[in-house]
Amino acid sequence: MQHQFPKFTCYTDGYEIQSALEQEDVVQLDCVLRGLPFYNFPKPMRDRLIEQIRLSLKPGGLFITFQYSLQMKQQLSDNFEIKEILFVPMNVPPAFIYVCQKGASTGER
Repeated sequence: MQHQFPKFTCYTDGYEIQSALEQEDVVQLDCVLRGLPFYNFPKPMRDRLIEQIRLSLKPGGLFITFQYSLQMKQQLSDNFEIKEILFVPMNVPPAFIYVCQKGASTGER
């Protein structure tokens, strides 16, 4: 991948988003896309990942993720404004797409 996209930087640990941003000299992100279901991870890990994502987004930034259930709805709504939840029945297994936004004023919901 690095050969095909030499300007693309990839970091493998979502626990360290803040560190990666610092290394790339980026203050905050407009959008974070996450493709792994949170509920597969223990709650302390989910808490840390959500915190890193929230801190990495600029005010008004978007966080988009898919989940296979609505189990994360409360935790996501505690940290972001959920703008939309889309149901994708033709996905195998069916999935929910959460479109969340970081609060514009204080960085909170």
